[in-house]
Amino acid sequence: LWVVDAASNTPRLVRDIARDGASSDPSELTAWRGQLVFAAYEPTRGRELWITDGTDAGTLLLHDVLPGSAGSNPYWLTVFGDDLVFNATDAQGVVDLYRTDGTAAGPKLLQANTPYARPTVSGNALYFTSSDPAHGAEPWTSDGTAAGTKLLADINQDTPGSNPHEVVTWTDQAFFAAHAGLHGAGQWTTDGTPAGTSQL
Repeated sequence: LWVVDAASNTPRLVRDIARDGASSDPSELTAWRGQLVFAAYEPTRGRELWITDGTDAGTLLLHDVLPGSAGSNPYWLTVFGDDLVFNATDAQGVVDLYRTDGTAAGPKLLQANTPYARPTVSGNALYFTSSDPAHGAEPWTSDGTAAGTKLLADINQDTPGSNPHEVVTWTDQAFFAAHAGLHGAGQWTTDGTPAGTSQL
């Protein structure tokens, strides 16, 4: 991991995370709470979630989501209020959505099977796509708690689901593309409630 001094335009090594000539390949660099969180590879842990304050001593493993050398491959790091949400792979090889407050308690599972679209924040709501056997891939919403994580709408009631994607927000609304079965593909909007979710 390197940093470039803005005044001198000089690069400086922050930390050699992988060591022994290997590359840690830092990615998903995201500003959070005055620091930087990112995914990086280290041989004994695989690709996991790291945090840095820009110094060697302050560059630390934040969470080892999947213990062992395989790594959980965190991606789509998204700031949500004071917390961070991200996708990571579990022991069964399924990509799930997690939330962390950065403490030693570790990340909490928000929803399983979420590899479809980057989570999007609008106000106090998080929007994402998840798939389950009953609904297929459909839009979900969360307030950051397990109890507040729920299916937003079963747009395509066939098993494959509506596959929501291309989510954007404006004021307190979210807009996304989805496939409504016999009604075909189209643009949808939601205010975060089932009643307020409709096709444009």
